[in-house]
Amino acid sequence: MSEKKILEYKISFSEFSTYLQCPHKWYLSYCLKMPTDYSEELIFGSAVHHTIEDILSKSYFQRQTSWEPLFKGHLKKELEGIKDEQFLKKFSDQGLPLIYVRKGVELIKRLDFFNRFKEYRIVDIEHRLDNFPILEVDDINFFFKGYIDLVLQHKKTDDYVIIDWKTSGKEWDIMKKMKDDENLYAQLGLYKLFFAKKNHIPLSKIEGFYYNLPRSNPKAQQKYTGILNLSYLKFLFQKFQDVCEEISEIDPYNLNKIKFISKKNYCHRCNFNTEKLCNDSDEHQLIM
Repeated sequence: MSEKKILEYKISFSEFSTYLQCPHKWYLSYCLKMPTDYSEELIFGSAVHHTIEDILSKSYFQRQTSWEPLFKGHLKKELEGIKDEQFLKKFSDQGLPLIYVRKGVELIKRLDFFNRFKEYRIVDIEHRLDNFPILEVDDINFFFKGYIDLVLQHKKTDDYVIIDWKTSGKEWDIMKKMKDDENLYAQLGLYKLFFAKKNHIPLSKIEGFYYNLPRSNPKAQQKYTGILNLSYLKFLFQKFQDVCEEISEIDPYNLNKIKFISKKNYCHRCNFNTEKLCNDSDEHQLIM
């Protein structure tokens, strides 16, 4: 008798979050691998992330008096990966390349990283979190995968800080975001939990925060953190296990869908919200 084959399923926070938003969207994205729409916001965010990563990891860029060429290069790479000529024309006609370069460079200048975080040393950039077991069910083993944008350590206390860069069009209204999204700090909490496990560090020695970089108002960039205590992290881990268990038993022909647009769901931003890809589309257009 042959041994039963065990499937290893690696799941990121993005996939977990998509499933919580709408299991149907998760199925289209992660099972059928249907492409998502291009987004100006994602293009800008990716260029900012890569530029900051280069500056922090390469002394050559730290000595530069202008980071405009560096940012331009990353923005160009993002646009070169897009084949939709109509999108690219619209992007150009709106003057976004020039606007994004100017705003991106201003954000990074005002970040002034080596002065703002002078009390810290850089531990790692794009710190890999991989192969952390989440759940074993039937013939599937679920593992977490992900990357922390930046890990710092305080020069005096040796406490750690994990940072996730968050670009946005406008500065965050944090009270509204917390009200609209009950899982706002879930990503940060899971990163803290798995970073602690991977490196055998007490949770009390780790702080985590999102660092918001608003394009429209670079002066308003700010860090935000939630209550990432042990009870919340245990709750998150259980929620992750519950989602994995549901995925293991999924019936693609009987998936729940968000039926109405409201402040707490994502239909109005979902490119799959069409008659072809998501039936009952009329219901999806009702704004609550």
